[in-house]
Amino acid sequence: MRDITNLKELDRLKSEFVMMIILMLIGGGTCSTAGGIKQYRVYMIYKSILWQVKNALLPNRSVSRRYIWEGDLKGYVNDGQIRSIGSFVFAYLGIYIAGALVIALSVNPATGAAYSLREALFEFASALGTVGLSVGVSSVTAPLHVLWIEILGMLLGRLEIFVMIIALVKMLRDIRSCLTGPRSLGIGQ
Repeated sequence: MRDITNLKELDRLKSEFVMMIILMLIGGGTCSTAGGIKQYRVYMIYKSILWQVKNALLPNRSVSRRYIWEGDLKGYVNDGQIRSIGSFVFAYLGIYIAGALVIALSVNPATGAAYSLREALFEFASALGTVGLSVGVSSVTAPLHVLWIEILGMLLGRLEIFVMIIALVKMLRDIRSCLTGPRSLGIGQ
């Protein structure tokens, strides 16, 4: 077994490095304070793939109930839940790729060269998953925009993407309402 206590070593240990990135993206359990996609969502996507294959093999008029166990509780799953989880995972991975690309296209002031794609993928997976590990990109010498993109990733990862988007939209609507005055509802006019 290799010693990986020095995170710079992960750069040389490719399979362990990739596994760490995958685990940071998956994150913790449903009700945990960990960031990430969450184990429940990953399991639900796995099950929905199995259900899709099963339904393709069944006769056209067959009816099946999809369910998933959460501890001792049997929960039935509808298409809306699967779409919601799919949308979240798509948004999460899109934000992950965008954040990692911003870091990868940035110049490391210590070396004068761009950060490697591996460093960028690891750092932003850690930020978005609110893990706290670093291979050296997150430091006092990092460019300001890299630190801000990591802060944004931590915020989105910790408070959930759609919660932050909805909060931002509502805040902007409230600000617009305050600036333009209350709107008439059109009742009794």
